Amino acid sequence: MGNKVAYRLIATKLESALLPRSVTFSGRKTPLLPDQSIRFIPVGSVNEGYFLVGLLNSSLLRCVSYLCATPKGGVPWRAFKAWNIAFVPVQRYKPSDPIHKDITELAAKLSTHSEKADTAQEDLDGLVAKSYGIDAEEVGLLRDYLRMMHGEVTDTPPCNIRVSTA
Repeated sequence: MGNKVAYRLIATKLESALLPRSVTFSGRKTPLLPDQSIRFIPVGSVNEGYFLVGLLNSSLLRCVSYLCATPKGGVPWRAFKAWNIAFVPVQRYKPSDPIHKDITELAAKLSTHSEKADTAQEDLDGLVAKSYGIDAEEVGLLRDYLRMMHGEVTDTPPCNIRVSTA
């Protein structure tokens, strides 16, 4: 079994990571097999895996996946079943596409420096939005929706709706 992109079945948001083919345990190389609480998607290469991780960890695809996932135990918990994730519009990895290359490199960097994930989220969202042809305002709307679904209070109403005070 090759590399795989994994995500938790039950979570408050889709968070994916690239898993290696095997791990060394007690001095012996052993295939890495996720348990029943983890779902995974096999990928053809490490670069394809990091590209998929970048897409799935973007606010754009997290929002789509949240809407497709089955409610589980109340807001914001969801069950990210394989058939739910199949509805997420994932692009096919094209190594020659410069945006795909940038998404891949940023996702690989974030996987080894997770402390930078919060500051790099906007960079990742910008790259993924550009790849899908979505403008910054639309990404902001999706980010606002995710924050609202996770109980975060912002100064602006969700989806930038203007509220009349008259």
